[in-house]
Amino acid sequence: MPWKPVYKNKKVLKNERTIVLLLGGSIYDDSAGVRITNRRRRGDEHSRKKQDVHLEEHLWQRDFHAITRFFEQTNASVWRCVPTRLYSSRNEAYDLINEFFQLDNDNNKGERRAFLIYWCGHGLHNSGNWGFSYGGEITCQDIINAWRSRPIADNYDDISSLTIIADTCYSGGWIDELKQQNIPRLAYQAASRANEPAYVVDDGNIPRSLLMRKFIIEQNYPIEWYIWTCADQHP
Repeated sequence: MPWKPVYKNKKVLKNERTIVLLLGGSIYDDSAGVRITNRRRRGDEHSRKKQDVHLEEHLWQRDFHAITRFFEQTNASVWRCVPTRLYSSRNEAYDLINEFFQLDNDNNKGERRAFLIYWCGHGLHNSGNWGFSYGGEITCQDIINAWRSRPIADNYDDISSLTIIADTCYSGGWIDELKQQNIPRLAYQAASRANEPAYVVDDGNIPRSLLMRKFIIEQNYPIEWYIWTCADQHP
């Protein structure tokens, strides 16, 4: 869902600035029922060894560091980077999103601001909503409400744009709702359809999500092979 420029007088635009929020969720959402133990029994699908969890956190931190560097190379300003971690709160993430949008205020007159949220956490099946280890989920309408609550959202000269990159499973679930809302200057990139996962397996500890791996990490770190959970998802 790309947004199209609607500015007739280009002289009005003095400056353009891209501001980025890199937001991760939790390694396991609250519906997974995962237990962290020192030893894992064979056949126990709900337990994870502590050392495996620590490795997982380390890999996510590494991946988000690479993503930060990628956006900085495009001359974007990375406002916050919150890597995927063991536990994450829905309310903390939503408060951060609201704070991010508050940057769009009257102190930046004459500057066109392009806001970008990169989300790489858990996507909930069919809905595409963002899942967390506790506190519930963030819905498409939640993001829309936060965007419309910006200090200058109702100004006649509002020229700011929003791009959401949902690098998560089932992220296509938001597409129809966003089309119905018909929000000006909003673009949405989904990593998969509403009923599809968006991660890779047996990957030798290299990035597992589709967009992170193909369009971001691979630009700097060539990957010789990869296995997708669904063959027709290969970009």
